[in-house]
Amino acid sequence: MYDAHMHVSSDDPAEVLQILDACGITRAAIMNKGYGRERPNEEHTRWERVGFAILERYPDRFAVFSTVDFSRMDEPDFGRRAAARFEEAVRRGGSGLKLWLGKPDHHWMALHDPRIGAVYEKAAELHVPVLIHVGDPAEYWEREIKPDSFWYEILQANPQWSFYGKPVPSRETLFEEQRQMLEMYPETTFICPHMAGHARNLEYLGQLLDAYPNLIIDTTAYEPVLGQDPEHARPFFIQYQDRILFGTDNGWVETELEILVQRMRAKRLFYESDVEQGDLDGCMPRKPGYTMRGVNLPPGVLDKIYRENAARVIPGW
Repeated sequence: MYDAHMHVSSDDPAEVLQILDACGITRAAIMNKGYGRERPNEEHTRWERVGFAILERYPDRFAVFSTVDFSRMDEPDFGRRAAARFEEAVRRGGSGLKLWLGKPDHHWMALHDPRIGAVYEKAAELHVPVLIHVGDPAEYWEREIKPDSFWYEILQANPQWSFYGKPVPSRETLFEEQRQMLEMYPETTFICPHMAGHARNLEYLGQLLDAYPNLIIDTTAYEPVLGQDPEHARPFFIQYQDRILFGTDNGWVETELEILVQRMRAKRLFYESDVEQGDLDGCMPRKPGYTMRGVNLPPGVLDKIYRENAARVIPGW
């Protein structure tokens, strides 16, 4: 099983490898999370160093996605310089680019801005993918969220994730920029995580996949949502089995290893059975008392989502 989207919080490569082994992951793609605009961007520098140290130590187990140092976005010729720095990261062994540019509070320029477009074009030239987070649940923009909402507990625990009243773009704006980005850069392979932000509108997501062959999606963190409506999720997975990557979003050292293992078991049960799982609040926190039913995918579809698609899309795998 390949994990196409994980993070790390440890400088110790052996500690990161322990997560993979405990969760039964053969290979994992590490996303650089140094996305800030502060200068100097110490987070960017740190996670570039850590990512490549892990890759050097365990080249057969990991891939590394670099990111762009947005602390320099107001400098002249930012796009060309960012593209050159990204090319150097690929030469060092990097397999792709990770951006949070489509997350409302990290929307430092439009997703199709020519400055970042230069980096997209470089990724196409180098035949590596761009993974870009776009949007968040619609409830994050609402003034009040009802206790029976699926996201109520998440926002209660993390009120800073609410965008209500903040100077951020609307969800509709972000998704229109996503569409324009895919259209303007057809030679670039874009991986949009978290079901591209459209887990609750699989009909639209299917239309997006049909219209843009350069779009790949990953499943990170959205099994609880998809498990609310397996009757629609299962045929979607089967129809678009060549365009979906499995990812966990795991890797935070602050999360106990036992909980990460529990999450992996719950995820696998979701994909590999039609069992209705309950008592998940401890390992996959969402709405208290929720259950999720599995989609019971055929073995051939599982092979593609668990491994084959990642092996095709991520260089070196």
